[in-house]
Amino acid sequence: MWQFWSRLPFSYRLCCRQVNYSGLFILSVIQQANIMKLLFFILRLPFAIHKSGILLWQQQLMLLAMCIISCTLFRSGSYEQGLFTGILAVVICLYMLEEPAFIVKPLKRLLFSSRASKTATDSGVQIFTTGELLSKISGGDKADNRAVYIGRGYQFDSEDSERFYASIGSADNRCGAVSIQNYRQNLQLYIPYGFLNTHTMIFGTTGTGKTSLMSLMVTQAVKNGDAVIVLDPKGDGELRSCIETACRETVTSGGTEGGSLYKHSRERDFCVLSREEPDSSIHCNILFGCGSSAEVADRLASLMNAQGSARNFQNYASLAIRAAAAILRLQQKSITIASLSLNFGDVEKAQNTLYSYLKKLADSVNNADASKYRDRLWGAIADDKEPKKGGRVSLDRLMDFYSWLADKKLITSDPDVELLYKVSRYDKGYFDKVSNGIMPIFSSLDSKEMRAVISSEKQDLSIDDVLTSRKVLYVPLSTMNNSATGQNLGKLILKSLASLAGRINRTGNSYGRLSIFVDESSEVFCESLIQLLNKSRSANFALTVATQTYADMKARCENTAQADQIIGNCNNLICLRLADESSVEAVLKMVPDTKVSRRSASSTQGVITRGVSEEKCKLIPGQIFSQLPNLEYVAKLADGRFLKGRIPLIRN
Repeated sequence: MWQFWSRLPFSYRLCCRQVNYSGLFILSVIQQANIMKLLFFILRLPFAIHKSGILLWQQQLMLLAMCIISCTLFRSGSYEQGLFTGILAVVICLYMLEEPAFIVKPLKRLLFSSRASKTATDSGVQIFTTGELLSKISGGDKADNRAVYIGRGYQFDSEDSERFYASIGSADNRCGAVSIQNYRQNLQLYIPYGFLNTHTMIFGTTGTGKTSLMSLMVTQAVKNGDAVIVLDPKGDGELRSCIETACRETVTSGGTEGGSLYKHSRERDFCVLSREEPDSSIHCNILFGCGSSAEVADRLASLMNAQGSARNFQNYASLAIRAAAAILRLQQKSITIASLSLNFGDVEKAQNTLYSYLKKLADSVNNADASKYRDRLWGAIADDKEPKKGGRVSLDRLMDFYSWLADKKLITSDPDVELLYKVSRYDKGYFDKVSNGIMPIFSSLDSKEMRAVISSEKQDLSIDDVLTSRKVLYVPLSTMNNSATGQNLGKLILKSLASLAGRINRTGNSYGRLSIFVDESSEVFCESLIQLLNKSRSANFALTVATQTYADMKARCENTAQADQIIGNCNNLICLRLADESSVEAVLKMVPDTKVSRRSASSTQGVITRGVSEEKCKLIPGQIFSQLPNLEYVAKLADGRFLKGRIPLIRN
C-alpha cells in the first residue's frame, strides 16, 4: 500500500486528499444541517493543534482539521456513528501514510485523554501549572503585575445582550450551548489590584468552578507578596496543594540591614491551623490580642448568635465569660479557651480571687490615711461572724476600702474588680442556670485536639502575626466531620480579624495587604463577616467569599437584610452557573437595564410587514445564569464593567 501510494505524483496525492476532506466537510454539513457548529470547530482547532507543538502548512492544517472534526463529532455521542467511523478510518490511514508525526499527538490528545481532560481541551479551557501561571502574571504580554488574572473572554456590551436574548427559547437553549459560550475569547481578563479591597463575591452551584477560581486568585495573592488567610470549610486537598505549590514556587525580594538585596521562596511562609493534624499544625492562642475581659467575652458570646428572648441568656453568658477572664487576669494567668472553661460560672472562685486581690492591694498602698483605714479594716474583719476569707461581709468591707482608695486617687479603678464583686453577689445555682447557654460552644472549642491547637500558652503564631510577618495561613475547618467545631472556629477567626482591622484603623499602622479567602462561606456567615466587609477596606483587607446559593446565605444569616448587606458590600461579583431562582434574582439586582431590539414580521392578504421595536430588559438575561457551562462566568467589577470569561485550570 505504501509503495503504491508513494509512487503517485505529489500533486495527485494532494488532490486526492483535498477531495477526500472536502467530501467529508460536505457530508458532515448535509448530515447535521448545522453549519455554525462545524465552523465553530474549525475556528477552534488551530489553537488545539498549536498546543501539540505542531506547525502546519495551509494544506496540512485543513487535512488535520477535518480529521479532528470527524473525531470530535464521533466522540460527542450525539451523531450518527456509521457516517464518521468509516470516514475517520480513511482519513487516518491516508494521512498517516505520508505524515504520521503530524497526527499522532493531536489524536492521542483527543482519543485517549480522560473525560475531564477532553472537556477542558476541546472547550478551549487554559490549563497551567502553578509555575506557568506565576510566569504568565510576572510581566509581559500586557500582563499587569498588580492585577489578578481571571481567564480569557470579553467585555459584555449591548450587542452581546441582543445575542443572548435571541438565543432564549431556541432549540440550542441548554447548559453549554454554543450561543452562550465564549465565542470571542480575544481578551485576557484582569481584576485591577485596587478593586480587591472593595471585596469579591463568588456565586455558583456545586461543581461549577468556585474552588478553581479561588485557587487561581490565592496563587496570585501569594505571588504578589500578600499576607493570606484561607478558610476552607470543605478541607479541600486540591486547594491546599495549590497554595503550598504557589508558596514553594514564588520568589520574592527582600533586603538586609546593610541594604543588600536577596531573593527567597515563600515556602516557609506557608502554615496550617488544623485540629486534625495537631503535629503539623501551628499552635496558637486564638484569644491573643484581646485588650480586656470585655473583648474576650464579646468574641466568644458572639458565637451564640442569639435572637429575641435568647439574647438575655447571651448577656448572662457574656457576663460569666468576663468574670472568668477577670479571674485569670487578676491571678496573672494566660487567658485561653481552656483556662476560661475551668473558671467559667464559678461564683465561689470569683469571691476568693477578689478577696485575695483586694487584700494584697490594701497592703501595698503606702499612705498615712490609708494605713489608719487599713488598721481599722483588719480589726473589723477579725470581728466578722463569717470567718471564711471570702465571706460576703469581709468582701463588702474590702470593697468599701477599694472605693475609698479610688475616690482619693490613690489607685486607679479596675472594671474587672467591680465585675467580680457583682458576680460574687449572685446565687450560684441561679448563675449556673442562666449562663450555661455558652457551654456547647466551650465544649466544641475545648476538646483535646482543639486545646493543643488554639489554647496554647506558648504559641507559634497569632492571627496578628500572619499579617505582620506576611504569612500564608490555610485553615481547613472540616465542617463535614464536625460542623459545630468547624463553624465556631471559622467565626472566631473572623471575629479576631475584625478586631485586628479595628485596631489598625485606630492606630493608622500599615502592614500591607491581607487577602482573606472564605470558600463555602455560608458555613461561617456571622456579624463579624459583615463588619469586615463594611469597615476593613481602610485596614487594607481584601475579602473574597464564595457560596453556592442565596438561600444558603439567608438560612445562615439572622434575616434577609443581612444577606443583602453581604452582597451589597462586595463590589466585585463573579457569577458561575446558578441552579435556583432566588440566587438569579439576587444577582439580577446588580445588573443594569438596557434596550434590546426586537424584529417582527406579519403577513396579511399576501402583504408582508416587518418592524423593529425596542424593549427595556436587563443587560444580561436571567436565563443565561442557569445555562453557563462549567468554568464559565459573568463578572461585574467595581467600575461597573461586565465581563464574560472562562476560568483557567491549575494542574500540578
